[in-house]
Amino acid sequence: LDAVAGVAARHNVWLRFIDGNHDAHPIARHAYPADSDGVRPIRAGVLDWADRGSVWDWAGIRFGALGGAVSIDREFRKEGRSWWPTEIVTDDDVNTLIDRAGPGGVDVLLTHDAPQLPPGIRELADPRLAADCRRSNEQIAAAVDTTQPQLVLHGHYHCDYQRRIYRTWGDYQIVGLSSDQESADPYGGPWCVIELPTLKVLQRHEL
Repeated sequence: LDAVAGVAARHNVWLRFIDGNHDAHPIARHAYPADSDGVRPIRAGVLDWADRGSVWDWAGIRFGALGGAVSIDREFRKEGRSWWPTEIVTDDDVNTLIDRAGPGGVDVLLTHDAPQLPPGIRELADPRLAADCRRSNEQIAAAVDTTQPQLVLHGHYHCDYQRRIYRTWGDYQIVGLSSDQESADPYGGPWCVIELPTLKVLQRHEL
């Protein structure tokens, strides 16, 4: 953490992250108390964690965070050492986000899981895991439908894609990020650049 914060400080970068499904959430929450926005400062001014339900403003744009997802390999992990039940997105997580967002909702929602399976991703064969994953998607979808963002950015599936989703309240853009290993593009995949306040997602060749 000191090394990451040091690099961020040298480059005048403020790094804010959300949690995923392999993180030791209880340990981290105990170590780093949350502020009134739900953000947990790690190193002042350069590194912090937007825990589930966090809402904040950057450049006039309202952001929300809803981390967490289901580990599909949890049967091979040890609870309390490499897997924590707190990876699951709960009703309380969703309600916290909705309450903090208020009637105005958010412009950008940062999630680890997605509101629906990305293109090319099939439901798992294991019925219990499949049900848990489906429930996780439903939690994200409920948060999206209530906070009504213009842009949803997620990871988890290591699948790089963009598409527009149409809902009864309007439409939004969803962007999925891959990982370093899965990305065919050596200059992208695990990351993207969002212009503020336009929310334009810049393509790799535009950077």
